[in-house]
Amino acid sequence: MIDGAGSVRIRTSEDFWDLTDLPTRFVVLGGGPIGCELGQAMARLGSQVTIVHRGRRILPKEDEDASRIIHDALLRDGATVRTSRTGASISSSDGESGVLILDDGSTIEFDVIVAALGRAPRADALGLEHAGVRTDADGYVAVHATLRTTNPGSGPPAT
Repeated sequence: MIDGAGSVRIRTSEDFWDLTDLPTRFVVLGGGPIGCELGQAMARLGSQVTIVHRGRRILPKEDEDASRIIHDALLRDGATVRTSRTGASISSSDGESGVLILDDGSTIEFDVIVAALGRAPRADALGLEHAGVRTDADGYVAVHATLRTTNPGSGPPAT
C-alpha cells in the first residue's frame, strides 16, 4: 500500500471510463496490458502520461521483444515509462490531483492517477468446493494441463 493513498481518488480500469475531461497529467501505476493500454490511449489523446512499473520492463509476462516494441511505441506516443520503480507516498490537497513520490525520491504531479496493478480472483463466495472444483493458493481455479478443472464431470467429452 502506498502511504497517503487514502487521501486521493485512485481510479481503476473500472471507473476510469467515468472521466469526462481529458486530464493534463495522467499517472498509471502498473505496466501490464491494462496499464499500457490506458496510458497509450491517454497519451494519444494529449495527456502527459507517466507509467510507473515495479519490474525491470513493462509487460513482464510477454516476450521480451514484444515488451520492447510496446515500450518504444509508448515513448513515441509521448508517454514516460518509469520501470524498476514503485510509489512510496501520495499527497493531495483536493482528493483528486496530487503528487506521487516514488521510491527513489522523485516526484510526479498528476491530475488523475489510475491503479492497473493486476486482477485478483474473488471466488470465495461461489462455493466451488461443493462442485469439486479446487483452487490454488492464490485463489485461482486449479486446472490440469488440458485446462480441465478438478470437478469429476470436467473430463474429456464423450466420443
